[in-house]
Amino acid sequence: MAFDSATPINRRTVAKGIAWSVPAVAVAGAVPAFAVSPPPPPPPPEFDWSLGCATVGGTNRGCANQPQTPQVPVTITNDTGQTLQFQVLGQKSWTDNQTEPLTFSAPFGIYTNNNAQVNCTPQLDITGCDGYRSVVVTPGQTLELWVLGNNMGNSSAFWMRIKYRWIQAGPCGAVVGPAETIASPDLIIPSNNCALS
Repeated sequence: MAFDSATPINRRTVAKGIAWSVPAVAVAGAVPAFAVSPPPPPPPPEFDWSLGCATVGGTNRGCANQPQTPQVPVTITNDTGQTLQFQVLGQKSWTDNQTEPLTFSAPFGIYTNNNAQVNCTPQLDITGCDGYRSVVVTPGQTLELWVLGNNMGNSSAFWMRIKYRWIQAGPCGAVVGPAETIASPDLIIPSNNCALS
């Protein structure tokens, strides 16, 4: 091929030609093979503190048929598109004339809320990652639950704090969102004895 000496060679044209001659494979190699990010956390659980109740020492006890035990309804929704576990990492419960416990303890259980404060079956929790009480929530699922505390010594008005997190499904999946969150009421839960209705 003959060059026409009358046509000057433009440096920009040469540079442009070199830039376009970089192999596409070299550019593609800079992109990671896959980029999977964890899902955003589900919406926060909705604890209905005003409907919390405490069981009495006699008959017609709450979900677990345990005396002087607090229980609070909660609604959880999994909108992430992945199966997750809702884990209750611990609970504190104390009456209005007691001081707040220094440490969290395991809840008594997590039960289905079937619009009753007593006979709320079945118990849904399993032993999940790190030994915490956990509930499996499939994509798009919303569950109405009761989270139960431990014996408070009496069944008067009470406070309750619940520490929770979400993890991906599996024996010990990755945490989705914060490592732990404390749901704390800003009021004393009324002296409400759990009833059959």
